[in-house]
Amino acid sequence: MSKSNPYANSTSYDDAYHIRDRRILMYLRSDVASPVWQCRLNVRGIRGYIRKSTGCINRGEAESFAIDLFDDLNYRIKHHMALESPSFRDFISDEWLPYAEKT
Repeated sequence: MSKSNPYANSTSYDDAYHIRDRRILMYLRSDVASPVWQCRLNVRGIRGYIRKSTGCINRGEAESFAIDLFDDLNYRIKHHMALESPSFRDFISDEWLPYAEKT
């Protein structure tokens, strides 16, 4: 890309560009053979970046996936919801066992 793309010389990003006020970076990885779009999210309230494969080869579908993920994470933060589902082990020990002991 042009000089406005800070990732143009990177060895791991191809065709990188930002959307959503530079909060989402869309890119293709140059170190893999499949042209699946990746996204890197900068979400307020989460330390660091969230990196995820969109699973999409189509650029428009990849952007929709990334925007949906970004919006979902922002909604969860705003409403003080868990960002990840608990593991089965955590669910059993933290939620089910205390409930079962009461009954």
